[in-house]
This record gives sequence, structure tokens and C-alpha cells, in this order.
Amino acid sequence: MGKTVKEEETICWKPSVQGSPHLLMVGIPGQGKSVTINMLLSHLQQQGVGSLTLDFHGDFCDSKKSAFQHWCHPTVWNAAQGLPFSPFEADLHDEIGQNSWKVQSWALMEVFEYVCELGTRQKDDLYQAIKKCYEEVIGRGDNSLPTIPELQRKLELLEDRKKIQKGVVARCRPLLEMNVFKPDATPWDLLQTTKPGLVINLKDIGSDTVRLAASAFVLRKVYQTVLTWEKSEVMKLAIVLDEAHRLAKDQTLPTIMKEARKFGVAVVIASQNLNDFHEHVVGTVGTRIVFRSNDPESKKVSKMVPVSGKSDAKTLIENLQTGEALVKTEKMKEAQKVKMESKL
Repeated sequence: MGKTVKEEETICWKPSVQGSPHLLMVGIPGQGKSVTINMLLSHLQQQGVGSLTLDFHGDFCDSKKSAFQHWCHPTVWNAAQGLPFSPFEADLHDEIGQNSWKVQSWALMEVFEYVCELGTRQKDDLYQAIKKCYEEVIGRGDNSLPTIPELQRKLELLEDRKKIQKGVVARCRPLLEMNVFKPDATPWDLLQTTKPGLVINLKDIGSDTVRLAASAFVLRKVYQTVLTWEKSEVMKLAIVLDEAHRLAKDQTLPTIMKEARKFGVAVVIASQNLNDFHEHVVGTVGTRIVFRSNDPESKKVSKMVPVSGKSDAKTLIENLQTGEALVKTEKMKEAQKVKMESKL
């Protein structure tokens, strides 16, 4: 990742299924978070570890902006042109398993809940409508899956008949009218597509709400897929989230970080503010990278990177130069001031 400022000791991040492979970085804009992510992605590819990057601004898709794109030429998918899976994917013959249609009904409702800010009654109305969509396709017996347009029609019908609270359709409309899923006849092979590096470009989706929903559905799909893998003793996939505050309320992210390590999955997350992260996310990471932050944020993040007794982490953080960070890996007792690597 770089060298310590004083002794020029090399500091490495070694993703491993032993301990916590996850990495978190915080800091104000322009201090080096994106540069560090580009370096980590490039090194991971050199070592044969696949990666999946959710790109909200298109920064990892442009070789002029992204060193990773320039050096490694990862695959880019434009989410606005369609993602190759259905958010309704589930086992239609199972009601209680991890991949059952009832579990998926609840997961879908949770995404709608936090993206569209649904109330308690609206949540239940939506959940019941999703279940009815599944029940109808199961009743047909053709193994088809429900679709977003079918869910919209179901909700509109239930509203018209006063079976659900009025206003659910209006609240959910941004997601109901999105058209970012184009399931292919061939299932999405997560390992194969991420091996050369896969960047999902969310920038061209016009709505922030739909961008957030699409990324949440991608994480849910990844989680479901990873659970089908054999346990691994080597790292196979890194999930990278810049601008992680957009997914602060997503329940799948901390679940992935807690459960997917044993399948060879690491998560790299970056944002400007520690409050952007779910408390379970902060507690799960093994490696912390803190770029310059200002008071009062510097006081909060200083607790993540304890330094030697002669130094004050808060003051060190506030005086870091561009490209410098306090770094603490899982094997380090104390954080070190590091000049982060910027070139391969």
C-alpha cells in the first residue's frame, strides 16, 4: 500500500480468509482514496484475485481517470443498458431455505423500504404484493419469475381495490418504473466475469434512487451466489465500494462482510465520513486507512487508528498531506503514517 514516512518500511495489505480481509478507508475528498483503490485493484488483478467495483461516478470506467482501467483493462458493464439477472431470482419450490421465494420476497421489500423510505404499513403492503406475484407464477407452473412491471400492476390493482394503503405505488414509482434488469438465458457467472475485473457503471442511470436500488440488488445477487460456493482457503473476489455512504442502510453489505470471508470474499469500502458506515461494517474490517479529516470527524476516526503514546492520532490526521494516511492492518498493534503508493 505504501511506505512509512519515517522508516520507509513497506506496508502491505494481505487479504486472507484468516482473520478479517476487509478494508475501510475514510477522508475528505482529494486526499488519495480513489488513487489507493485503483492501486489495490491493480495489485489484486496481478495476483489473480477478481474484483467487482460499483462505480457511481464513472471514475473507474475511464482510462484517463482510472489507473486500474488504464493498466488492467477490466470489463465494464453499463447498468443503464441492463444488468444480466432478475431481482426476483429464487427457488420457486422452496419456502424456507436461504434462496426461497419467501426469503427473497422479504429481501426485495427491504431494498424498496430503505431506498423509497417506506413506512411500516407500506412495507407490509409491498411484501404481500411481492408474495402474491410469486404465488401467481408458481400457480402457473411454468418456472417463470415475476418481473418489476408485474409487481407494479399488482400494486396498482390492490390500491384500486383498496386492499392496500393508498400511496404505496407513488412512493415506489422510481423503482417500479426502472428498466435496468435484462436477465439472460445464461446465468450470471460471478467468478468468471469478475476474474479480469468487473466495473459496473451506474453513472448513466439518471436517478440517484434507481442507482442506489440497482447497486443494492447487485449486492443481494452477489451474496446469494457466494453462498453457493465451496469454502475457500484463498481470496477469490474483492467487492469494491467507493462512495459507500450511498449504501449506508443496506443490510446485505454487513452480512456479506460477516459471512462471505470463508468463501474467499473481501470487501473494500471508502467514504468521507465514518458515520456513513453501518456499525457492524466498522467492527468487521481488519485494515483501516485514514486520510486527512477535519474536526469533529478527525476525533471520531482517530479511535480506529491508535498510535504510539507519544503521538495524538487526531492531530496527525488533521495534518496529513495529500497522499498520506494513517494505516493500521490487522497485524499491526499501532497505526503508522504512510505515504500511499500511487504508481505500479
